Amino acid sequence: GIKCGEWLIMDVIQRAETSIEYIDGTGKKRGGGRFALFTMCEVSGASFSIPIRRKSDVEQAVKDTIAHIEIEMRKSCDFSGEPNPKVKRITSDRDSNLTSRASVVHLLEQRVEQRLTATHAANDTPRLDAKIRRLLTDCTAALHACGLPLAYWEHALHHRRAQPHAHHRERPRTKPGPSLDRSGTRHVCQVMARVRSGRIRPPAP
Repeated sequence: GIKCGEWLIMDVIQRAETSIEYIDGTGKKRGGGRFALFTMCEVSGASFSIPIRRKSDVEQAVKDTIAHIEIEMRKSCDFSGEPNPKVKRITSDRDSNLTSRASVVHLLEQRVEQRLTATHAANDTPRLDAKIRRLLTDCTAALHACGLPLAYWEHALHHRRAQPHAHHRERPRTKPGPSLDRSGTRHVCQVMARVRSGRIRPPAP
């Protein structure tokens, strides 16, 4: 049968505002994103997201996502010890960056099947679309609760991702492991406190 991580669904969303730039807990520069690549495992329902600055960054985001998921597959409850677990299929719409020559060549090199949804047909990826709507709703609610503008959407996304099963109704299919590393995330309400104290300021309009 199909194992966790082998079949993925991907979609790209665009936010109304560019995210504020900031330095995370590891000292790396983050933010500045206007888009995000969302990925969901068809078997487990586990989801992943990568904020990106430009639509042209989608190809690299796909490569990074595949590499990350192939590492995470070793933690799955149905991992049977194979030396190199691989992503086998990706389903997406016909977004130009997901079907570009660079993306197609990379998938062919990795022996990954690309399945495209039919144009103008019924929704072929309802689970992913529902999960994206729920995640964005949670992020928007967190921003409103903290009095933060939409420019802080990456902060909200990282915070929501640090609690992956807070509102997740599907049973996670992973083995018990080390606690989640939250060093690169900040609670959005803590960000608001820093903004008010003058330690972090949004970019000039």
